[in-house]
Amino acid sequence: MYSPPYFLIMAALGSALAFGTAFSGVLGLFLKDKERKTDRLIAPYLGIVLSSVVFIGAGLQILGIYGTLPYLFALAFVVLLAAFVWFNLLREYT
Repeated sequence: MYSPPYFLIMAALGSALAFGTAFSGVLGLFLKDKERKTDRLIAPYLGIVLSSVVFIGAGLQILGIYGTLPYLFALAFVVLLAAFVWFNLLREYT
């Protein structure tokens, strides 16, 4: 019998909130800094991205799509969206 990944959803949500809080603090420092180096922004942003992939993939598994297909879909969707947001962030603030 298949057990839905409820724990993965809760763990991904918690880690996304933690990484989001860290990203918010680092983004505030980034905007105050004159040099605006992006190397401090990368780790929290990747944490948000990976947590989002797990959250969406586990959510799709709960909806009935089994196997690795939900995670591949989530990976493609989130990485494309994250790249779009990242490049717009860099274009706007650097």
